[in-house]
Amino acid sequence: MNKRNMAGIMFMAIFISACTSGPPQKLQTEDTRACAKNFTTEGNFFSGRIFKTNQFVSGVSKNVAMDKIAQSIAKEGGVSITNINKEIGVISASVTNASLGENRTTPLSIIFEPNKNGVNIYLSFSVSGGQTTSGDEIKNDFCGLLSSVSKK
Repeated sequence: MNKRNMAGIMFMAIFISACTSGPPQKLQTEDTRACAKNFTTEGNFFSGRIFKTNQFVSGVSKNVAMDKIAQSIAKEGGVSITNINKEIGVISASVTNASLGENRTTPLSIIFEPNKNGVNIYLSFSVSGGQTTSGDEIKNDFCGLLSSVSKK
């Protein structure tokens, strides 16, 4: 097989894979935590993946929830908070990964929407095409952040 045919086949494989990524998919889980039940992933290895979850936390204000999650991120390390905007309820952060000799930054966004009885919290983590990570690990990290809000 010549190089031209091989390149054409690889291009088609990537194209088909990117086109078949489909809508967000909930992962099958026995985990009963709300954050795990609401956990979704979309995309694929070639186009990149987005991991998301959300959870309602009762009895907590937006500002308290933001403070607790920011503190939890700072304690864990490995994630750099790039911006906290309490007015609109957003924490932006990033993870820097050394990949193939270059540093790639992957964004983490956390949105807080006040509700009369608490706060809805939405988390989203995007991984670029060509990078891989464990969905279960991301789910557990998300749930850990969310559990830090409900701890007294």
